[in-house]
Amino acid sequence: MKKKALFVLGYQMYPDVTGGMEIFNFHLIQALQEKMDVSYLCGRDLGFEKAVFLPLKPLRPQKILLPLQVLRHLLRHRDIKSVVFSYSEASWIIWLLYAWMIRVLHLRATVVIHFGNPSTGSGRRALQSFFRSAAHVIAVSADIKRNYDDAFGLDCQIIYPSIPFRPSRHDRTALREGWGLTPDQFVISMVGSLKAMKNPDTALECLARLTPEENDACRPCLLMAGDGPMRAALERRAEELGIQDRVRWLGLLPQEKVRDVLKASDCFLIASDFEGTSLSLMEAMSNRLPILASDVPGLRDMIRNGKNGLLFVRRDPESLRQGLLRLCSVPGLKRTLGESAARDFDVKYGFDTVLRTYLELL
Repeated sequence: MKKKALFVLGYQMYPDVTGGMEIFNFHLIQALQEKMDVSYLCGRDLGFEKAVFLPLKPLRPQKILLPLQVLRHLLRHRDIKSVVFSYSEASWIIWLLYAWMIRVLHLRATVVIHFGNPSTGSGRRALQSFFRSAAHVIAVSADIKRNYDDAFGLDCQIIYPSIPFRPSRHDRTALREGWGLTPDQFVISMVGSLKAMKNPDTALECLARLTPEENDACRPCLLMAGDGPMRAALERRAEELGIQDRVRWLGLLPQEKVRDVLKASDCFLIASDFEGTSLSLMEAMSNRLPILASDVPGLRDMIRNGKNGLLFVRRDPESLRQGLLRLCSVPGLKRTLGESAARDFDVKYGFDTVLRTYLELL
């Protein structure tokens, strides 16, 4: 008899929401359905071949009625005892009610923490009750583990939120030509939401600081894949800086198009204030791209400065400029860092290891 597990996903999921947590859960369920009986609670049917859809309605107030809908489904499916909760930012009342359910229904709960900053407010006791009621508490990065272990006295297991990345099947030259890029340009890709904590403006300011001689030698162009609240302001800023011809605004892309962006690129840039274990960064590493990353929690756990990428000071375009010029000018550095990034991905972040670990836990 196959093992059974229920994933509590909430109202929205990938592909409607393209956050790392949603993309990871989608691919994990897709893979697990071949090995065990999987059900999932979600706002809409995600079209899995075998995993069973259990509907959630967008009722308000969500912090009360979402857990009550989960309880209703658990009471109707009493044979399901293994439940997976993805923890992110939400009302503490939700987590308190889930903790109560776990104890009363004798569930074997697995909590996967995707949110980096532990709450220290009025909901602290509710969160502690929730985490301590679980059979397994998983952190998706070393930094998240440190934060939650310290805040709640836990000993989280680290399982990275990898997915089965696939390389682009398209020709690199043709992809670059499609975006108006020439073979001699140094293409930098950024993938993610255009919002303040991702610091896409740091990349623009960096390009503007290049001298004419540096620009001619490096010929950089930025592929900006993503959308968000800063998009219009960033486009205006690029024009003000006179670098609009060095930026391509690609908008929000499906996962299969992100592969094309990475294949067309010479390096990958991530400038965030903090990260868990970045899905886009893992995919860039799997594509043998050297990494330019801000020296912040989460990213410094993945990037070894001078080994598989270069770290720069957060929100410092001059520091980023120096890293970019080093990557462009030092012979063989781009290839060396890219190959090392790919090896690190294979050892630490391969999806086969992630899938095997979840099968053992569930």
